[in-house]
Amino acid sequence: MLGNWLSTRSASLSSILVALVVVLVSAVIGLRSPQFSDVGGITMQSVAPLLAGFGILSAFGLAVVNLRLALVLLIATAGLVEIPLGTGTQTNITTVMLVLPTIALAWILQWLIGRRTAPLGDARLNRPIGLFLLILGGSWAANLVLIDVRVLLPGNALLVQGTQVALYLLTFVALLLTASVKWTERSLRVCVAATIGMSMLAVVAGNLGFVSMGPLAPATPMSIGAVLLLGQLILNTRLSDGARLLGWLLLAAWGAGTFLTFRYTYAGGWLPVLVALPVLLWLRSRRLAVFATLAGAIFVWFNRARVDDFLAFKDSVGSLLRPYIWLDVVRMTVDSVWHVLLGLGPVTYKWNWFNPDFVSLSRPLTGNSYVGTGDASVYYAPPSHNFFADLFAQTGLLGTLVFVWLLIVIVVVGWRATQSAPAGFARAHAGGALASLFAMAVVSVASAEWLVPFVYNLGTAGFRQSVYTWLMLGTLVSLGRFGVSIDGVQPAPDQTDA
Repeated sequence: MLGNWLSTRSASLSSILVALVVVLVSAVIGLRSPQFSDVGGITMQSVAPLLAGFGILSAFGLAVVNLRLALVLLIATAGLVEIPLGTGTQTNITTVMLVLPTIALAWILQWLIGRRTAPLGDARLNRPIGLFLLILGGSWAANLVLIDVRVLLPGNALLVQGTQVALYLLTFVALLLTASVKWTERSLRVCVAATIGMSMLAVVAGNLGFVSMGPLAPATPMSIGAVLLLGQLILNTRLSDGARLLGWLLLAAWGAGTFLTFRYTYAGGWLPVLVALPVLLWLRSRRLAVFATLAGAIFVWFNRARVDDFLAFKDSVGSLLRPYIWLDVVRMTVDSVWHVLLGLGPVTYKWNWFNPDFVSLSRPLTGNSYVGTGDASVYYAPPSHNFFADLFAQTGLLGTLVFVWLLIVIVVVGWRATQSAPAGFARAHAGGALASLFAMAVVSVASAEWLVPFVYNLGTAGFRQSVYTWLMLGTLVSLGRFGVSIDGVQPAPDQTDA
């Protein structure tokens, strides 16, 4: 009876939420005005927690009524709002970090009262995720008990470590939520359009200076939207000529804006798209992928001067020293058998740089302004800028293997989805989401930890970008499990998931 009552009011609730969003946006615009900020000292910083609380309660209510709509709105806003609540590092909690568990709680409550036929997630995902969290928690506990007295921890160490654990946990929540929903093509189109729009907004914000807007600053840079758009342009054979022209124009605008904002030296802005391109071409045509690869190699050969300039810049800011830093991080971790297996615990390697018995290989090479000079260089405690180095240092060999197992599961499910999804938008989205996984995995080694942010580098602010990758990967898994309904017709679920 409760379910029927809620269903009949879903449309009216949606209308109310739209009205509330309009009111909220109007209030934000008013709060941004200098005249309002002068009245009683009220600013966006002071009311952001109140607005976040309103959004969290609204998300819970909407998720109870319509989980799919709640996730659509989450995807449309996840990159925007940051709450001025500290995490023990230089970044704050973001709204999506609170809304995600709120929606998950609504799902779990509905399952407990019988409104859902299956628990959250998917058996193929739940096993590696559960095992990884067990290893991460075990590593944290073991290193708290068997702490190395030579390593001095800061006073907020538990808060910082808890934040890092939360980033892993929320990453999996994002994946499992979107993997548990039976998507319609219309709702999936809205999600993809919102992700593309957020990527475009990030470029506009970077070029027009909106990044100074405090809590409302959009996530920058954000390339997954460009990857999904490229997937549609390459793989969607049913795209109209007008839509295809608009898509290429948007992609060109994104590329130009990215280079204007971050320059070609910032690999995190453009490298994901470059990595995704051959994957998408391979999904479209093996011959086309080989031809494009050869053409790219020839282009690089005749532009060796620019490549040299790029490498010279990376050398001047110390980026080419990162492999030595990775080696140091690994050496910290392999000092004992149990560290090799379970790692040093969340974040701990960042403080291990100050272990007086640790002899660094990268510090003798750090004679420039990027890392400090002279005696100051001994205080240099860099993050690795490499997700998999972070992963090994924090969870050891066991955690790294289990996480790679999860990625392999997603790749297998995603590959099947690219073969079974209906031709057109759904198949192109499957290919785009699969390509985004390869792109983010590569950039997480070469640039920074874009798969799961490290609290002392990309920080919690980076979660506003990384969460989109996992939300889209969840839709990819959903395509493999349930297919996608078109015109209200839902295909049979994937029987391998039973």
